[in-house]
Amino acid sequence: MLHRAEPAAAPVEPVRAVTTAAGLLSPVTIVALTVLVANDHWAKARFPGPATGKVSDLAGLLVFPWVLVGFVDAASWVVGRRSPEPRRVLWWSVAATALGFAAVKASPDVAAWWSEGLGWVRWPARAVVPAVAGRPLPEVVPLVVRADRTDLLMLPAVIVPVFRVRGGG
Repeated sequence: MLHRAEPAAAPVEPVRAVTTAAGLLSPVTIVALTVLVANDHWAKARFPGPATGKVSDLAGLLVFPWVLVGFVDAASWVVGRRSPEPRRVLWWSVAATALGFAAVKASPDVAAWWSEGLGWVRWPARAVVPAVAGRPLPEVVPLVVRADRTDLLMLPAVIVPVFRVRGGG
């Protein structure tokens, strides 16, 4: 009995998992986070101007969706529920980042609210040492976030996390 050779199956592209770790530890995200921190804590003070602001915006748009995905994962774990479908969480995180960024950059009132909110988020870290040392606690200091419609030119970068997952790179 003759056996016919089976045609070779087409290679199957591996589907890249959408996970918080894969997103946060991807080279693009690590470089973007490094640039964001270096730019905000060093370059902006030494080279003030629109370029350093745009660099921060670009880096933040690459990192923030993964931060939101991480919050959803952590919240799901804390309440003892299974995380929602990861691709859906990523898309919602990208949408929330885009809408939030657009609102902050288009409205001085929203930018002021965001600045104050970030000050409150940062306050516990600033209060630890004084609290332990028995010194008075520091005041909440808003971060400087400016509404600037030209920053909206960076908005398309927010979609990069989705393509990084789809492309597997």
